[in-house]
Amino acid sequence: MRILTVLPKLPGDPVDGHVIRTRPLLRRLVQQAEVDILAYDVGSIDEDIAAGAASCKVVPAHLDRNTSLAFRLRKFFSPDDVQQRDAEFSEALKDVLRRSDHDLVWVAGWRMLLYLPEVRQHMSTNSKIVADVVDDDIRRDWQDLRDARGLIGNVTMARRLFRNVLYQRKFLAEADLALFVAEGDAKTTRKRIPGLRVEVNQNGVDTDYFAPAAEDGRRAGDRPVLLFEGTMSYQPNIEGATHLVRYILPIVQRSIPEASVLIVGRNPTPEIQALAAEDVEVTGTVDDIREHMSRGSLLACSLRTGTGLKNKILQSWAMGIPVVATPISVPGLGGVHEGNMLIADGAERFAEQCVRLLKSPELSRDLSQAGRAFALERYSIHVKLHEIDGFINELLDHQRMAPLSVRAQTAAK
Repeated sequence: MRILTVLPKLPGDPVDGHVIRTRPLLRRLVQQAEVDILAYDVGSIDEDIAAGAASCKVVPAHLDRNTSLAFRLRKFFSPDDVQQRDAEFSEALKDVLRRSDHDLVWVAGWRMLLYLPEVRQHMSTNSKIVADVVDDDIRRDWQDLRDARGLIGNVTMARRLFRNVLYQRKFLAEADLALFVAEGDAKTTRKRIPGLRVEVNQNGVDTDYFAPAAEDGRRAGDRPVLLFEGTMSYQPNIEGATHLVRYILPIVQRSIPEASVLIVGRNPTPEIQALAAEDVEVTGTVDDIREHMSRGSLLACSLRTGTGLKNKILQSWAMGIPVVATPISVPGLGGVHEGNMLIADGAERFAEQCVRLLKSPELSRDLSQAGRAFALERYSIHVKLHEIDGFINELLDHQRMAPLSVRAQTAAK
């Protein structure tokens, strides 16, 4: 079987949601099939994936847009300019599709949906398309529209929402199967595109890679650390980290004066960098996120906006880091208050749960063990990849083709 993967960035170091999702998938696929990779030249590629792929073509990421007034007026309500179509990437896509017949084309992420019509046009007749959309930007747009202030803000958000709805309907409809990480996103998409098959495949976590540290990462005598992790140019993370530092930390420090905040994540904005202080550390991009996460006494997932499944919680569970989270952070996760995490809304209540956890080694231990066990049972990447095996084999007719896992075992003999 031959598979083409169309990616917004290379599957290298797991530093963000896209790579965390695509890297283990590609590591598995290259062991089971002939895999061609077409990606923007962003990030790095895993050595095992590079060695196992049939081909890997990278295209420079061009960010220049046509910003002329005439163009902007013509495209004001058009879905065609929601994401930038790159002519060089389109040519590379056509070339790889013409050179080989692919049983399956896997397109990853919202940004890449605009290439689906070209995939459909140039792929083999019997090929199937899977669009791994991950998150539905439209649900975020609705939230932003509700939060918009003033006439200009409301008009801007309404236009973005309208164009994204048209974008999804026009381009995603070309897929044979669309995957989302959250049932809410899948449900709303089914309503917008009734003829499209939509399924849920939640993010998994590499429980071998994100494993509990052999020893407590914090040195004896260090202050208790409230960990916040994520891409720090992402607006919900910016808002969540700022809320943690400005409103939650001072309340925690009433009971635990030595408490501090550790913000770990790439691309911190000036707003995030300005939070740095004696009791607030902002790391920026790090070589190994696990080393810094292990310093946290708890994960303070203080998000106030955003959609989708939170990788920061999955990774913390896998590493045995106790989690305190806001209600908006946990839909679809299976989080249980006082079971595998603590859940609280509002700065005062959130801080109370953090203090409670920091002052109770027994509660910290229980949540740590429960989170790790839950990650292994429900969110291990092996479980999630097995689900994808099932989707692929059903899509390609499992009566005609042996399961991928069986073929992989046969090839290894």
